[in-house]
Amino acid sequence: MSAPAILALPPHRRHKTRIRRRAGHVALPETGTVEAVAARIVGGRVGGLFWRPLDARLAAWLGGVEGDICAIVCRDPANLQMLLDICARACPGPILLVAPNIPASDWPEHARFDEKSDPWPLIDRVSTVYCDDPERVFVQLAALAGRRIVAVEKGRVRHAETATVAERAIACLRTDWRYVSPYDDRDWSLDQMIDYLALWREVAGRTAGVGAMLGIAGWKRRRIRQFLIGSPHAPFLSDVREAHRVEGAVAAWPSRTDIAALERLRGGDSVWRVEDGFIRSAGLGAALVQPCSIVLDKRGIYFDPARPGDLDMLLQTASIDAELAARAAALIAQIRTNGATKYNLGGKRVDLPTDRHRILIAGQVADDLSVIAGGGGISFAQIVSAARRENPGSFIIFKPHPDVVAGLRDGEWREPAIAADADLVLADGATHDLLERVDAVQVLSSLLGFEALLRGRRVSVYGQPFYAGWGLTDDRGAAQQRSRPLSLEQLVAATLILYPLYADPRTGLPCSPEHLLVALADMPPRSRIRGMVARLVAKSRKWNKYR
Repeated sequence: MSAPAILALPPHRRHKTRIRRRAGHVALPETGTVEAVAARIVGGRVGGLFWRPLDARLAAWLGGVEGDICAIVCRDPANLQMLLDICARACPGPILLVAPNIPASDWPEHARFDEKSDPWPLIDRVSTVYCDDPERVFVQLAALAGRRIVAVEKGRVRHAETATVAERAIACLRTDWRYVSPYDDRDWSLDQMIDYLALWREVAGRTAGVGAMLGIAGWKRRRIRQFLIGSPHAPFLSDVREAHRVEGAVAAWPSRTDIAALERLRGGDSVWRVEDGFIRSAGLGAALVQPCSIVLDKRGIYFDPARPGDLDMLLQTASIDAELAARAAALIAQIRTNGATKYNLGGKRVDLPTDRHRILIAGQVADDLSVIAGGGGISFAQIVSAARRENPGSFIIFKPHPDVVAGLRDGEWREPAIAADADLVLADGATHDLLERVDAVQVLSSLLGFEALLRGRRVSVYGQPFYAGWGLTDDRGAAQQRSRPLSLEQLVAATLILYPLYADPRTGLPCSPEHLLVALADMPPRSRIRGMVARLVAKSRKWNKYR
């Protein structure tokens, strides 16, 4: 059986010929053992047509069976009766037939699997596989999962070593096939391809169940659909009243949707929220730059302390093991090396005094939902004034939100009270450079406070953002009750690895945060024409239709 059937790629225009015959091509070096590669495949639950859900009738049969089952994988009809006899003697329980070449009417009493959907729910329940062809995909995947394999060869029964079948399968994957990145056409190792397929499965599972989308601006609908690979046919709605006929959840953009009305119509559990992620793009969303990360929250949303969401649940309860914590530490280092922020705008380097304590205060958009939900009614002028009273000799920098500076959104900026207490009101400057050079950061609920934590800065928080209350910040406001203290690595693992969805900026394919950071660093400068268009849109009375 060919390798692409073992590691089949889901249907997508970028997936064509991404697994090719080796044809003399030199393989990339593989460092993992057979056991490690098998663990990768089994842990990622990839192989076969893993993206297609199990047939409903077969799933119902599986749900009604107690205990383990035995499977018969048969290619030659002449061997089927022998396999059935052997299996019936050793396994008096239910039998699953994997025999696509044999008409279903010939053996109607047995459940059948046609290999045209996800094999893993079945492999989970199988204890032994009886087969006449150890090269079949189902047999190989079962062997990789450690199931017992019993084979018939030339009419005689022999016990095939599970390890042998697994070794042959992985040897074929390593030596007979070449793997090509769907992002940029570069050669990949087998491990990289497995990890990509595992990510695809994870994202498909997390985004399944969306019946419709609401409040998504027209200019970014194509990109949002690229994120939702588990619900590829969910329509876009234009009115809350259309949601009553939707089967499944409605994924809504909070700032463009009457969430309360939607929940009254649908019930809270079937309303999910969609928002920009924390490493969003190389450019502003208000300037019509497509997002490269989003969050799809099934409980609430990260910026609303009154409605704890999936991120809060992760931070409260997720078990962050040593491997994931190490990955988070490496991600922090990559963010600092790349100078990455939410919008990755760049900017000029600003001269700052070296003989004074430097405090950066981040402004926000006036109607930002995190300000409305978790700001506590405190103005930025009050924050700047408090910083001056407490730190009379410090050099205080107030940096308004870039959307406000660009004239795309409203917010505090030119107020005399801010100018009176700040040494510098900085309209333009590289955020990542400032974060590396200041001594402390003060915020209401801005994500810049989280970005400052990544740079090891002392962060004072006046509102209730998701990253406050875990023992990492100086909490000046009404901090939420948290269940446990967190390390920075644990906070980052949940916030940047487990919670958001990421998409490659060029292809729209699912990717990791590490891949996105590299891709954004390689992006060309943003278009001036796009920025001009965004300003015209912002000044029009129809702005809310395009946000």
